[in-house]
Amino acid sequence: MANAFHQLADVNNVDHASFILHFGSIYEHSAWVAQGAWGHRPFESVDALHAAMDSVMFVAPTAKQIEFGFPFIICARLNGADSIVSAMRARLDNNPEAEFQTALAEISKIARLRLGDLVL
Repeated sequence: MANAFHQLADVNNVDHASFILHFGSIYEHSAWVAQGAWGHRPFESVDALHAAMDSVMFVAPTAKQIEFGFPFIICARLNGADSIVSAMRARLDNNPEAEFQTALAEISKIARLRLGDLVL
């Protein structure tokens, strides 16, 4: 799936099982995000698809969100080594809730890039 490209019209017309197969790994180990987003079709754009997936992730109970695990998370594709190290240092003082919200925002960035790699 990593090198597959899908037209948005095809994404909007695919059945539930195929949608989960192709987009269930966008948020690692969390096919439940794609399952929830499928019902928001049709998507007007990749950004709308991303927003639908984010809406599922951000409204999920914390216990479900934690399935991601909770290490330091940053979108490496949008940061160089120096900025990653700087972010790690800056985030050391975050309280757990602030760090958790930052981690979710970074996961969202990663997911948007993955969707952009898959959907034309």
